[in-house]
Amino acid sequence: LNTVDNIDTHRTDDISLVYGHVKSARPHNTLFQDGDAVIALVENHGIRSHVISPAHFCTGLPDNASAGGLGLHLDIDASLDLLSYAFAFHVTDDWRCGDGKTLFVQNGFTPRALALINVALSKGMVVYATAATSFGRDYLAYLGVQYVFDNCTLAYINDIRQHTGAVGVAIVVNDMGGEHFRQCFSLLGVEGKFIDAAASDNQIAR
Repeated sequence: LNTVDNIDTHRTDDISLVYGHVKSARPHNTLFQDGDAVIALVENHGIRSHVISPAHFCTGLPDNASAGGLGLHLDIDASLDLLSYAFAFHVTDDWRCGDGKTLFVQNGFTPRALALINVALSKGMVVYATAATSFGRDYLAYLGVQYVFDNCTLAYINDIRQHTGAVGVAIVVNDMGGEHFRQCFSLLGVEGKFIDAAASDNQIAR
């Protein structure tokens, strides 16, 4: 558990997305240290100066939320979206996630995908992502995504297969239809999980 102070929130009736700094990390925690900037999902209990959150519902606050080097300046309030991070924590709260596990994200340059990529990278996952524009691909690489591809054609499918081999990808998150959908499904490894992000938020297909 991690106590966070300097709180600001984005909330619904049930949960809040908070960001601040770790004040007192529990001894068994190996993910965060006191003073780390984090984002966390917590239950709503009114306005407080601090909250306690399980470590698996926390992720590091991106140091590069303002990518000045790419000419992109994101206000922190605009870059943190409650539903996007709720989706990201839900997807990565899974035995398939963790250090060295693989994740593919279609159209990575969207708020929901960026939240997912941030959480996945903080867990030590190997992330493959696509973007339709060169700026989007440059930004993903800037965030630390090692494998970034152009999804204007299907060439990225074979590129990813060359990297993953027979093992495949542990989790595939796709928001495109047609042949992209079918080919992305084929990237899954044994016991992999496929998430159709084009489905409604209340009916995510898995």
